[in-house]
Amino acid sequence: MLVWDADNASVTEITELARKLIDAGCAYLCCWGADCERVHDVFDTEYVRSNVDDSSNTIMTTWHAGDTLEEFIYWTLRHTTPTEKYHKDCRTVFAIVIDSVAAESEIQTAFADPKGFCRVQEDRDS
Repeated sequence: MLVWDADNASVTEITELARKLIDAGCAYLCCWGADCERVHDVFDTEYVRSNVDDSSNTIMTTWHAGDTLEEFIYWTLRHTTPTEKYHKDCRTVFAIVIDSVAAESEIQTAFADPKGFCRVQEDRDS
């Protein structure tokens, strides 16, 4: 999960973060915050540029501009499944929050009891 109001970030800054995440083994990137569509697109561009010959290790990416933070957290916890190459070894969801104490707090609360958080969201939707 990447929570970042990136509307003031340069393409270079976004590309540098994308490169670090790709090099660290990112298997699925979910973006939320102002200009998350651009962050998603820059990440995809950087990924494609570095993996032109290997379609077996696709990194899934999504952006969630229309979701609340709560909806985004729920979606990430409940609906992300990496591609087959990463599926066996990918068992961790983690969040990167850039410059948002409020988002950090909400994510920490959800991650403290992810099953409980998801149950509450599902009860609200039913």
